[in-house]
Amino acid sequence: MTEVQTETGVLAGDERIDGELQITSGGATFDVIHPASEEVAGQATDGTVEDMARAVGAARRAFDETDWSRDLEFRYHCLTQLHDASERNKERLRRILITEVGCPVTVCGSQSRAPSRR
Repeated sequence: MTEVQTETGVLAGDERIDGELQITSGGATFDVIHPASEEVAGQATDGTVEDMARAVGAARRAFDETDWSRDLEFRYHCLTQLHDASERNKERLRRILITEVGCPVTVCGSQSRAPSRR
């Protein structure tokens, strides 16, 4: 059985929009239930349509008002960082997959592996 961890554990994270920690407009959360044990594994923010619009708007502004859309070297750098971070954290990501969807340990290894670089 996968160990269910607290808000500082496997499901810990934060919600950021425009680079700043955000709470949903309604402040609502919901329990994430571990399918195998039916225990509460953590809580997730229950975002609203307005929250999604804020996030999409922030992404649009970042694309339109910064060099992101034109700076291919920087985008490559960021994607390389993302790949490297995924590789460093693949065990933690595997545990999250197991906890959130109840995926058997023997199956989820292949789902959390990053494809090889070309």
